[in-house]
Amino acid sequence: MPHAVGFLTRLNSTGSNVLYSTLYLGGPFDGLADVGTGSYYVFGGIRNEFIPTQGVFQSTLSPHFITKLTIPSQATTVSAASYDGAPLASEAIVSAFGTGLATTTKSAFALPLPTILSGTTVNVRDSIGTEREAPLFFVSPTQVNFQIPPGTANGNATITITREDGGVSVSQMQIVNVAPSLFSADATGRGLAAAEVQRAGASYTFDTLSELHGQGLAATQIFFLIGADAFAEIATWSRYPAVLDLAHFVVVARPGVTLATVQARVPELAARLTAPAALPARATPGVALLHAETPDVSSTDIRTRAAAGQALSGLVTAPVERYIRRHGLYAGEA
Repeated sequence: MPHAVGFLTRLNSTGSNVLYSTLYLGGPFDGLADVGTGSYYVFGGIRNEFIPTQGVFQSTLSPHFITKLTIPSQATTVSAASYDGAPLASEAIVSAFGTGLATTTKSAFALPLPTILSGTTVNVRDSIGTEREAPLFFVSPTQVNFQIPPGTANGNATITITREDGGVSVSQMQIVNVAPSLFSADATGRGLAAAEVQRAGASYTFDTLSELHGQGLAATQIFFLIGADAFAEIATWSRYPAVLDLAHFVVVARPGVTLATVQARVPELAARLTAPAALPARATPGVALLHAETPDVSSTDIRTRAAAGQALSGLVTAPVERYIRRHGLYAGEA
């Protein structure tokens, strides 16, 4: 190759920082080798007295040089619950899809989740430039499941996945305050909850919340949304009042049942009552009463209609109605 004058410089995945830079002055570039892993080696001879910066593959002054370059592959990051490309939230569980994301397949089986799994790491750089290592659930050559690190700022974020041998993949995602999604049995993020469908026998709220605790969530990280009509009967729930210590409860006004009615029926909850906006900052599980207009649909009415064989259109979605009919739910309650 001909003689050349210039710098060989490597930037980070966003182009915002120089990782290293080396001046090549008056020497020929003799070759470029592709090692088949997304990395390339440039080698040749130089005639200069410029000392390379730290981090360069060959950092000592020499008439010959060899430099390793890694070209990132592209990956796609989506919600692990719904697999759609909607914006995501801090602490959400997500999946990255691509090629060459890891050298082997491995899952994490203990808490706290590791930030290195089979040599693979995931770095999240948020919109204000803060970088954090993501907790990992699972890695494989084509898929990596991880949690968006707590504290990730809203806005555009860059995901950098680095495998054991140095191969790099990058992905972009949008972070917002709230991005609800459910791990549903049909993998749509909106169907029947997988945890409920797969649990044998009767399923109670206490069991569901306890399972979330077993997966590493704290009570103050869980917000249980419930209608005022159902919450007014909470004293009849399985393992009451212990169930109230497993999550924040957000009680939404319902037609025919005011929030004042709830307070009158369950006066012992007064010490737990918190303004909705203050609930996330509360150190212990609380109860927030939320005024909102909601449709006049109740689970009691749905069960009564299902038991009588009446149509449920407009009350539940079509997949839910099919599931109720297929499994004969509520048939014995007529």
